[in-house]
Amino acid sequence: GIIAEDHPLSAGIPSMAGAAALIRTADVCIALGTRFNEYTTLTWRTPMPKRLVRVDIDPTVLEQNYPAEVTLKGDVGAVLEWLAERLPSSKEGPSELQLAVTALRERREEASRAFMSDHAESSAPFHPRLVAHLLREALPPGAIVTSDGSATESWLYEPGFSITQTGSLIVPEIQQTMGFAVGAAIGAALGAPDRPVVAVVGDGSLMMALGELATLAAEHILLTVVVFNDGAYNALRVRQEAIYDQRYVGTFIGAVDFAQIAHGLGLPGARVESVDQLRQLLAETSDARSPMLLDVPIDSAPLSERYAAVVEAGG
Repeated sequence: GIIAEDHPLSAGIPSMAGAAALIRTADVCIALGTRFNEYTTLTWRTPMPKRLVRVDIDPTVLEQNYPAEVTLKGDVGAVLEWLAERLPSSKEGPSELQLAVTALRERREEASRAFMSDHAESSAPFHPRLVAHLLREALPPGAIVTSDGSATESWLYEPGFSITQTGSLIVPEIQQTMGFAVGAAIGAALGAPDRPVVAVVGDGSLMMALGELATLAAEHILLTVVVFNDGAYNALRVRQEAIYDQRYVGTFIGAVDFAQIAHGLGLPGARVESVDQLRQLLAETSDARSPMLLDVPIDSAPLSERYAAVVEAGG
């Protein structure tokens, strides 16, 4: 959200489709205040140019994950002002990079329209990308969405869930942080009561923080919990599927009715069965009059397909 994803020069985060090819052909990359984390780099498979310049106020970050040809320690804003005074003005007309970004955005938009058309009549279990798309359609740009370090978070990094305002997506830095989303959403709702707040959480992560649903009910905190319910720790399952020849250990949770659990804790909850129902319930999140939990059955297979494609493409 630092640079809005609907800006014409934004190619999105490095893990988005097409971004790796764009980065691979670059002469130089200036990386500002990034650790190059696991999700945004497709498990550090996204290539970086040899001429990589990294800028961060924390010197330890400058050495993480990707080696840099040049490192600059300092406040990003001050460094950018310093660079702007020394770099030549851009030439007339769009650059090759601008043309490439425009073409990339057009391809993504076309793919997004085709995907939504193909899934318009879906029923449960849903493709997780569809749920992310519909959530973005339902929420205003300034809504706050929290998630945690699970497979669920990765679907919010898709082009269909664009971030256009700073501070509107709150996630932990590393993958292992499960159980973060609901507590973070409670803090966001209390700190910004004038903004819609949604916690997007996997079923495995929510199992680690079920007690917070009682907190939502008791304190009447106005936020919505959207549960991606696929009956598994899916980020672990796909690795065991691909790397360990489907020898699964401790990855399956089983069928859990989170809507019923919410009711038992005094929280309104609904089990979603159709696209129309999902659209209607998500639309209500923007003007929440009470806390709510939406139990959304998710197809686990798309993550397997995505993970296999990343491994095959090598990023």
